[in-house]
This record gives sequence, C-alpha cells and structure tokens, in this order.
Amino acid sequence: MIAPFLASFALILPLSCFAQTTGDPVSATVVGSIRLEGPGGLSGLEFSPDGVLLATTDRSGGLLVWEAHTGREYLTLSGHTAAVTSVSWRIDGNVLASASEDTTIRLWEMENGGQIKSWGAHGGGVFSVEYTRDGRIVSSGRDRITRLWDGNGTALKDFEAFSDLALQVTHCDETNRVIAGDWTGEVRVWNAVDGTRIGQLTTNPPTLESRLSAAQALVAPTAEKLVAANTERDAAVAVQTLQTQKIDAANVAWTGAQKKYTDLVAEAGGEIVHSNPWGLKSLAYPIQK
Repeated sequence: MIAPFLASFALILPLSCFAQTTGDPVSATVVGSIRLEGPGGLSGLEFSPDGVLLATTDRSGGLLVWEAHTGREYLTLSGHTAAVTSVSWRIDGNVLASASEDTTIRLWEMENGGQIKSWGAHGGGVFSVEYTRDGRIVSSGRDRITRLWDGNGTALKDFEAFSDLALQVTHCDETNRVIAGDWTGEVRVWNAVDGTRIGQLTTNPPTLESRLSAAQALVAPTAEKLVAANTERDAAVAVQTLQTQKIDAANVAWTGAQKKYTDLVAEAGGEIVHSNPWGLKSLAYPIQK
C-alpha cells in the first residue's frame, strides 16, 4: 500500500485528466502527495522512465529527486542560481537534464547526484528541456529560439525564432520532428533533420462533432450539384435513346424502301447498273422492238 503524503505548494492549481480520444474528463485517484518546502512553488516534475524516481523543480531554484513509491527524498541537486523550469530523463534513467532561468541546461547523474555537465543554452533563461529517445536534447527559452543539442551539449540546429517567448518544446521520436509553442499560443512543427518548418498545430482544435458538421456543410452544395448533374445526364441519355430508336426505325424503313424499289425495277425488266452514296441509281431496261 502506498503511504499517504502531504503536498504543500506556494501555488496550487487544479489538475484534470481527459480521455485522449474524446476529450471528456475522466476520474483519477490520488495515490500520494509530497511536501515541497520553500516559497518558490512547483514549476515542473517528471517520473523516471522506469517509474522508480520522481524529479521536481521549483521557482526558488530547487531541484529534487524523490523515491516515487515512498515519497522519501532521494537526491538534492544543487547548482542552479535561478528558477528551475523543466526536467527530462534520459531514456536509461541514469541522467537527468534540468533547465533554468539562469540560462543553463545541466546534466546530473543519479548515482550520487553529481553534475555531469552545464552549458549556457538560451539568453535570458531556459523554459523547457526534453531528451529524445536517441539521447539528443531539445530546448526552448526566453530568446524565442528552439534548439537541438547532442547529448554532450553541442548545438546541432537552431529553429526559426518565434515572435514571443518559446515556452515549451517536445520531440516526436517516431517522425523525428520538433514541436514547440510560444507565449501567444502558436505551435510549430519542424523537421529535425534539416530544420524546415512542416506546419503549425491548432492549440484549440474544434471537436470532432463540429468538424464533421462543417465538413458536411461543405459537401452539401457539391452533393446537390451532383444530384442535379445526374438528373441532367439521365434526361440526356433518355433523349439520346429516343433519337437512336428513331434512327433505327428510319434505317429499317429506308432499307425496306430500297428493297421495294429494287423489286419494282426488276419486275419491269430493268436492272440497277450504278448507285452512288446519296442513293441515286442508274437504271437499264432492254430495248423493245
């Protein structure tokens, strides 16, 4: 059984859970809580990939690692000199990356909590950091830039600047795309290979029902035109069929008239010696003495 813990933050915000497919709120059960001392207030948290540890950050520069199942403090990672804004675990869980408004990204090992590396990442402060599955790092900051790093902190690529503070960044490992958003709500998607912008995402997309209704409204006029066109086509086919029937009847009558004419000529003792394409015929009769 998980022991109960007490949470105490300078700023407490409601947290809701929603179904991924429908967006409907779903119920969630509180299994524990942790007390964070200090005036700064919680600014970020993330479980390790194996779920054993939980890293938390606060606005006063605190960076702590907890045992997730007991709530006991595991490590205190000291080094940042301003608010710590974001954390991210490397896929193996052995290294934790942290971002701070002191402009740095720092890497920490989880054996003793030692700092592995630190570098200046964004002028004015770093707002977001995330490990990719292959060990690279993406970050964004007050300088409005989204940036890609290798695992040692060497800058690999800068993506086009936002018009405002670049608040959040993430990476899609399946498609190798970098996704970031700024203070105004703009969300951009880039190809991590060449840095080209692939597109933008809508921050508040309409519901599936409203999108379906809009699509149906767009399709309705086209459907009406299609019905009208089908009606016109059917009418034209009917007219064509009638004309074809008339032509067939005329051909039958013409053939009959031709036969009758030929028979009359033959009965009179004559013969048709020439016929042109227009139906004119030259006749020959025997001379009567």
